[in-house]
Amino acid sequence: MKLELAAFLLTMLPTARGASVARQPAAPGSVGPPRVALVPALDRPRSIELTASAPAGGRPKRPPPAPPLAPRIAAKRFVVWMQDHGFTGEKPWGGPSGIWAFYGWHCHEANVQPVPDNMFAAALEREVNRRQVRDRSSGKLRRFTYYLIPDLPEAPAARAMPRRRAA
Repeated sequence: MKLELAAFLLTMLPTARGASVARQPAAPGSVGPPRVALVPALDRPRSIELTASAPAGGRPKRPPPAPPLAPRIAAKRFVVWMQDHGFTGEKPWGGPSGIWAFYGWHCHEANVQPVPDNMFAAALEREVNRRQVRDRSSGKLRRFTYYLIPDLPEAPAARAMPRRRAA
């Protein structure tokens, strides 16, 4: 029983390190399962060629991201990006709709490496208002940090120029 199971499992395995499984017929008059031999697979390439160009029909590859900006510049650009996309108001630090998630999205679009979170939080605190909420409802002290991203300032209304009288 064990030999039959082992032979069956060996026939089910498609490959073993670049070799394919081939069944050899049992010799006439032999007792037991058929013999299994490993035959090198000649139809498959042994290595994969890496090319710099995009595959046919695929997306072009992105250039590698630029090094991270200075934290203060990164925070200023992030606030402008949030305002341009309409993500204003009070935002939490963590979670799927938090500042750190939006910052990852911003860095992906700008193709820059993100600044470490503690340095970015300190620089963002200098740019926008921050507020902490303490929650003790679960019996433990939990602090939640919220940042207030201001709305874009209103553009001044265009004033009509008075017409000059023809002389």
